[in-house]
Amino acid sequence: MGKGRLAQHFKGYDISPDMVRLSLVNLYLHGFTDPHIYEYDTLTSEERWNEFADVILANPPFMSPKGGIKPHKRFSIQAKRSEVLFVDYMAEHLNPTGRAGIIVPEGIIFQSGTAYKDLRKMLVANALVAVVSLPSGCFNPYSGVKTCILILDKSLARQSDTIAFFKAENDGFGLGAQRRAIEGSDLPQVKAELDAYLQALRTQQSTTDLRPTYGLIVPKEEIAANGDYNLSGERYREGAHVAEHWKSAPLSAVCTKITDGSHNPGVSLCIGMSAFRTNHVNAFCGPRSRRVPCQSRVRTANAPRQEFAQSHS
Repeated sequence: MGKGRLAQHFKGYDISPDMVRLSLVNLYLHGFTDPHIYEYDTLTSEERWNEFADVILANPPFMSPKGGIKPHKRFSIQAKRSEVLFVDYMAEHLNPTGRAGIIVPEGIIFQSGTAYKDLRKMLVANALVAVVSLPSGCFNPYSGVKTCILILDKSLARQSDTIAFFKAENDGFGLGAQRRAIEGSDLPQVKAELDAYLQALRTQQSTTDLRPTYGLIVPKEEIAANGDYNLSGERYREGAHVAEHWKSAPLSAVCTKITDGSHNPGVSLCIGMSAFRTNHVNAFCGPRSRRVPCQSRVRTANAPRQEFAQSHS
């Protein structure tokens, strides 16, 4: 679709007149000569309730006004929390094949209030296909609230019996107020694994063979089991298969074979009938963004017995 046709179908709402003006200028500077951005309160006004969308991208306000809000009565979820109502509004205003990406405060995925549970139940049944957890502080200096991205796709959600959970701990920038660029962003790999999951759903292929390194795939039945529809991926991680990638190295590069019988089982590696002493190796566990020193890991093929020795570095 060319920019001209896209501009005809591109719409936005904001309650703040200043944000509306900024959005209009921004779109005009990017070649949208007739942008459609409206000052509109989606939570208390019904004027545009019957407008639907194929794609919704949104970063709604993270906090409700003091005392809550007084929404109109057309929402399927009865709530006074703005974050609940915004997500409900977007899910309800997608076309039958509509998709959405919504940044939400993390409380949406686990709060125990009735409105939160009802919202999660509706999302799991009708729209949600994936949740991406973002690092705390990634919206500094504007907000330190920990956030997630809800990925909605109504057509895929109806045919899928699973939901994928991903966790990015490094978004390519430091988490301080300055947000300086750093190496080791998890986002490219998270995006690739999310794309692979969505492609499997679109082609109706099994997702059981997918082994995401930054997430896991959970049956909807398990999410619904206790009735609270918790959408925190960590809750379901116990016992889940987590793929890790480790560099391979010759055994001689990390160990010295012991031939004089002086090995100590507490600090030596035994493979079959041979014993090895670990050299000074820097050993780390976990993805690059959260490495911590741990026990050395030496993997060998077809070894009848392995014991892991503590690194001396």
